[in-house]
Amino acid sequence: MVRWLLAIAIVSVGVGTETPARADVDSDRAAMTERLQRWTVAFNARDAADSEQSGEIAL
Repeated sequence: MVRWLLAIAIVSVGVGTETPARADVDSDRAAMTERLQRWTVAFNARDAADSEQSGEIAL
Protein backbone atom coordinates (compact mmCIF):
# COMPACT_ATOMS: atom_id res chain seq x y z
CA MET A 1 0.00 0.00 0.00
CA VAL A 2 2.83 2.38 0.86
CA ARG A 3 4.54 1.60 -2.44
CA TRP A 4 1.40 2.53 -4.38
CA LEU A 5 1.02 5.80 -2.51
CA LEU A 6 4.70 6.60 -3.09
CA ALA A 7 4.38 5.77 -6.79
CA ILE A 8 1.29 7.97 -7.13
CA ALA A 9 3.05 10.82 -5.32
CA ILE A 10 6.10 10.60 -7.56
CA VAL A 11 4.00 10.52 -10.73
CA SER A 12 1.87 13.46 -9.62
CA VAL A 13 4.96 15.54 -8.81
CA GLY A 14 6.47 14.68 -12.20
CA VAL A 15 3.31 15.61 -14.07
CA GLY A 16 2.98 18.88 -12.22
CA THR A 17 6.49 20.06 -13.03
CA GLU A 18 6.24 19.69 -16.82
CA THR A 19 6.23 22.98 -18.67
CA PRO A 20 3.39 23.33 -21.14
CA ALA A 21 4.20 23.69 -24.83
CA ARG A 22 3.90 27.24 -26.05
CA ALA A 23 3.12 28.08 -29.64
CA ASP A 24 4.79 30.89 -31.52
CA VAL A 25 1.70 32.48 -33.00
CA ASP A 26 3.54 34.77 -35.43
CA SER A 27 5.65 32.02 -36.99
CA ASP A 28 2.62 29.72 -37.18
CA ARG A 29 0.63 32.42 -38.95
CA ALA A 30 3.49 33.10 -41.38
CA ALA A 31 3.87 29.41 -42.20
CA MET A 32 0.13 28.95 -42.77
CA THR A 33 -0.02 32.08 -44.95
CA GLU A 34 2.90 30.87 -47.06
CA ARG A 35 1.32 27.42 -47.53
CA LEU A 36 -2.03 28.97 -48.46
CA GLN A 37 -0.40 31.27 -51.00
CA ARG A 38 1.52 28.38 -52.60
CA TRP A 39 -1.68 26.31 -52.69
CA THR A 40 -3.59 29.20 -54.29
CA VAL A 41 -0.95 29.66 -57.01
CA ALA A 42 -0.91 25.92 -57.76
CA PHE A 43 -4.72 25.73 -57.78
CA ASN A 44 -5.07 28.71 -60.11
CA ALA A 45 -2.40 27.33 -62.46
CA ARG A 46 -4.14 23.97 -62.66
CA ASP A 47 -7.55 25.61 -63.05
CA ALA A 48 -6.22 27.72 -65.94
CA ALA A 49 -4.65 24.67 -67.59
CA ASP A 50 -7.91 22.71 -67.25
CA SER A 51 -9.83 25.63 -68.77
CA GLU A 52 -7.49 25.82 -71.75
CA GLN A 53 -7.84 22.10 -72.43
CA SER A 54 -11.63 22.19 -72.30
CA GLY A 55 -11.90 25.38 -74.37
CA GLU A 56 -13.46 27.40 -71.57
CA ILE A 57 -12.79 31.09 -71.24
CA ALA A 58 -10.78 31.83 -68.10
CA LEU A 59 -12.01 34.82 -66.14
